[in-house]
Amino acid sequence: MTEWLKRLALVVASLLLLEGGFRLLYDERESFPRMAVFEGKAIPWCCPPMVEKYGLTVFAPSIRFEHCYFGSDPGEAGPRGDGAARCVAYHLNRGGFRDTDHPLAKPPGRTRIILLGDSFSFGEGVRDGRTFFDRLVAHSSRDHAGSVEWINMALSGMDAVTSRNLFRETAAAYRPDLVIFQWNTNDIDAADPEHMKNIGRDYARMVGDAQRIRWSALYRYVWLSLHRLALSRRMIEMQTDPERMRASFDQVAELAREVEARSAGFVVLIFPELVAFDTYPYREVVDALERFLDERDIAYLDVLPALMQHPAADLWVHPTDHHPNALAHRLVFREMKSHLDAWLERAAHHGT
Repeated sequence: MTEWLKRLALVVASLLLLEGGFRLLYDERESFPRMAVFEGKAIPWCCPPMVEKYGLTVFAPSIRFEHCYFGSDPGEAGPRGDGAARCVAYHLNRGGFRDTDHPLAKPPGRTRIILLGDSFSFGEGVRDGRTFFDRLVAHSSRDHAGSVEWINMALSGMDAVTSRNLFRETAAAYRPDLVIFQWNTNDIDAADPEHMKNIGRDYARMVGDAQRIRWSALYRYVWLSLHRLALSRRMIEMQTDPERMRASFDQVAELAREVEARSAGFVVLIFPELVAFDTYPYREVVDALERFLDERDIAYLDVLPALMQHPAADLWVHPTDHHPNALAHRLVFREMKSHLDAWLERAAHHGT
């Protein structure tokens, strides 16, 4: 009995030591979800005022809001910072896009390029001037003497279907010469309208449940990590489903046909999710999309090879937000810049 009590005491002492060490060395704020801040009110994860548009719930036009994070400097390379809260501000134009306002009429002699896409192209978590779109605007102003006009119409949560709605209702009226559609692996499960809502609710519920575990910071961390992993696996299973993949690819082809029918060039920017590259679960998906686009002579740029030169975690906005940070955006900009002249030729060909 005495030996049993000694072992129990040793186990208890070890657990207490682990708990104390964890609390000392780990800043729990790194596991906090981002806060959406609008007019002084902060809401975990999402959202500022939203409106129904293009078959999706999107940010309201002409608003300013912020995303605030703990434990890192969003928009900077590297996963850690000084532990302070850092905020990224977004200023939306009259159309509800993260861009300046553009006149509807296209000036003579100007090549107009419209970017369609989701939160990766919107630039969630990255400050103004550091997104790949902002870098392309600066590059074109410098190297093309203002003859190229970039318009960002990317909205968080968009896929090929909602982008086609946006093109019909808004973008086509701007008479673009080239449309770049940024595709993401999560476009596959976006085909299920309820799925992303369920994922968001599950994530919020998971974080809330974790915060109610107060008796052990170590157990809370392990519990949350395991549940995040399970949620990630559920998303991967859906996004690698062959039928869902094909449906998503067909939607991209439909968007391409609609854009090219308006005498505009079309390019797909393949910008997959940033998860562990050494065991990348979406390589098969990206390869299948490339084969699909090749068969239909749809131009594309896959930025995954450039991103894979870095650990995925070094490309995250925050440990709890795996949107691409400024380093990832810079890598994407470099890849796009090297293809820009060819894309401009493609735009000129479609316009003739």
